[in-house]
Amino acid sequence: MSDNNNEQTTELFIEAKRQFNEFQSQSRARMESTIKLILVVSGGMLTLSVGAVLGKVEPNIPPELIPSLKCGWGLLFYSIAASLFLMFTTLVATYHMGVKWFSRLAKQTTSTEAIKTWGWLRIFNVILGVTILLSCISGIGLMARVANGVASGV
Repeated sequence: MSDNNNEQTTELFIEAKRQFNEFQSQSRARMESTIKLILVVSGGMLTLSVGAVLGKVEPNIPPELIPSLKCGWGLLFYSIAASLFLMFTTLVATYHMGVKWFSRLAKQTTSTEAIKTWGWLRIFNVILGVTILLSCISGIGLMARVANGVASGV
């Protein structure tokens, strides 16, 4: 009876691990999709606004909106550069976990302890992701402010 309970417990644990791995995989895919969306939106906004300002027709941007324009450009650039850096640090974390996993497999242990990357890197990635999102939203808001000011002739 005890062996049967151990087998059932092991099977339930394996199923729970499989579901957890699937959840992690889906979460990572959503994160990557969000980062790619931020890259496209920030890049598009930056390209359109710089193109409009540096185009053949002289833009009619009121002087009081120039600081908003420059700050918006800076925020959009930051969100692009930081997004690329976040993708890199995510690859570093994935590589680190792979090395730890390989080491565990080489030792032929049956440890069920979760394989995690460095705690500081996980915290850094979360903070970086939040600043990327806030920078993108703020940059879009500033670009909208400038566009609204130009359109209304402020």
